[in-house]
Amino acid sequence: FPAALATAEAVGTDGRRLLEAFVAGSEVTYAIALLCGHGHYHKGWWSTATFGTLGAAAAAARALELSQRQTACALSLAGLQAGAQKAAFGTDAKPYLAGQAAAAGVESALLASVGHNAPRSALEGRYGFIQLLNDGVTDDDEIEKLGKLWRLVDPGIFFKQYPVCSAAHAAVEVTQRLLNRHGLAGDRITKVVCEVPPLVAASLVYGIPDNLQEAQFSMPFAVGAMLARGRLGVEELTDDALSDPRMQSGMSKVEMRRVDSLEDAQAPECARVTLLTHDGGEMADYLGIPKGMPDNPMSDAELHGKFFRCTEVGGLEQGRATVLLESLAKIESLPLSRFSRSFAALPGSETVGEPR
Repeated sequence: FPAALATAEAVGTDGRRLLEAFVAGSEVTYAIALLCGHGHYHKGWWSTATFGTLGAAAAAARALELSQRQTACALSLAGLQAGAQKAAFGTDAKPYLAGQAAAAGVESALLASVGHNAPRSALEGRYGFIQLLNDGVTDDDEIEKLGKLWRLVDPGIFFKQYPVCSAAHAAVEVTQRLLNRHGLAGDRITKVVCEVPPLVAASLVYGIPDNLQEAQFSMPFAVGAMLARGRLGVEELTDDALSDPRMQSGMSKVEMRRVDSLEDAQAPECARVTLLTHDGGEMADYLGIPKGMPDNPMSDAELHGKFFRCTEVGGLEQGRATVLLESLAKIESLPLSRFSRSFAALPGSETVGEPR
């Protein structure tokens, strides 16, 4: 979306083409990801910045209304630049590389628009993306679904209810469910065992985190916050919260175990959680599809609530946030100049008496 928005605003188009650009970029990202399968991610490549670079190029190409030849060139230029490692997790490098992926996609489309060329073999060639980054493995049937099966609808989008890696969500939700069901406070818990499939274990790479970036990829932090504070929101992603003795105590009680038999294509980020109490009690539960997944969606009210929490943290006054949400709901009928004015009250945008 950043690539689509930046390019659409640069050419002064309308909200409808912005949506088209976003859809095009998302669907191309999905198609190439499914073409390559899961091995790419498990090998250590970070798919947001690898597949996402090509998706950003597709979004920018649609916003610019490039020709077929120019679009192919943009995708090729982006594919030549795609590459980022999961080693970035838990550091500032991760959001930076997400931004770089968007920037590379936009730049590729802009270069293609003024006549730059690129090899058509950047994806499928002997030295192309698939061979080098995916060991030559492809599922060619998936690329044929592009434009026929709309992945923004099927399987749909996962909206996070917690501000941490999605791999932790099922365990956090189960922990909260067990505490509520049995009327337990976190200080009565002596240990939490989180049994998870390989994908979750590969994603949550930190134990007790040293900083907030690591905390977002730490099962002890995510579940420990629920024990210590009964919630996991943006309020917990602060240095003060991380150093809170209650939080440190909560994190120390959490153990994550990889259990390969839990691997399930329909529930790739599931969790089975067991709580042990001071008086010898033991309770357990399993969750395959956490709240926010397409098969267990948030309501519109819950999504709007998340939107307003995010805008509040971002410093946007409630009235302006409401205007922005209303604009988003009808963006396809608005010129982008009107949509952009909804952002005018962001911090740093004020001039003397008037929004920029």
